[in-house]
Amino acid sequence: MSNSFRQIKKMGFTNLGGEFLTSEEKLELKRVCVETLSNFDQTHNDFLHEKDGSSGFRALPIHNEKSIPYLEKIISHPKIKALLNDVLGEEYKLWQIEYRMSFPGDPGLDVHQDGPGQFNMAIVLSENPAGKGGTVFLKGSHIVKKLIKKYNILIPAVLTQVLSFLFTKLEAKTGDICFFLNRTWHGRLKNDSELCNEVILMGFFPVGGVFSYEKPYVKWPDEFLEKYDGTELEKAVNPNYNLEHLKNGDCRVVSSQSCPEIPYSMEIENFTGRVSILDRIRLFLSISIIRSSIFYGKILYNFFKKLKRSIA
Repeated sequence: MSNSFRQIKKMGFTNLGGEFLTSEEKLELKRVCVETLSNFDQTHNDFLHEKDGSSGFRALPIHNEKSIPYLEKIISHPKIKALLNDVLGEEYKLWQIEYRMSFPGDPGLDVHQDGPGQFNMAIVLSENPAGKGGTVFLKGSHIVKKLIKKYNILIPAVLTQVLSFLFTKLEAKTGDICFFLNRTWHGRLKNDSELCNEVILMGFFPVGGVFSYEKPYVKWPDEFLEKYDGTELEKAVNPNYNLEHLKNGDCRVVSSQSCPEIPYSMEIENFTGRVSILDRIRLFLSISIIRSSIFYGKILYNFFKKLKRSIA
């Protein structure tokens, strides 16, 4: 078992470092993304409108093909492919490729989880060794049996900021490649620095995973697939094979094998992974603190709300 896969199983996330692109390639990929965003038609379906201090766009390689050599170099790297295969199996699909930028003053993003089985890759395009305004994870939370929704709790960004001591910051440099499981509780801290945080996010799904190409999401056009036929990128995004198109418009990743092994990212959806007693205790305490903070926070909020009304 590789060290990176071991970290994924233990923590739910990992940083593989920045060995996959040269210094010049990292800067050029960043420049391509910034240039594309600055010239983007803000009425286009793929534009991610500025919300709470962040912006960006979907389908990076479609909107700027200059990014493709760098994306291809990354996802075809043996070390990257090995981790994807370990977590997702060999017949995974790449769903979306987004570029996102968090501006100074960005209040952050609520702690949440993504789609079942999803495994996310982040190509970091800014220097953030201290993790300011970056993604945070509740270490090991991918092994928690209940989903956040089942706990019936909302963990807003402001509370994540207060309870930041419970979370692990993603400390990364330009060009670092990071991965995290969808089940890992993750959010984004307030960007109280004077710098923008930039990242390319790529969402992968294993056999059994379900996702949608319905708007606002992007279905990769045939012209794009034909032009880049035979590349690792085309193979990963191509919706014309290894996908079952369901009646409700969703797509399910299917295997070419009659009895495929259950990928790790789907295995944990059924809570079949092993969990140490210490990890159980640590997570129980962390979640208890979060739930108690929400409970008493609501009481205080309602108290001061009534007090304000009585004074008025």
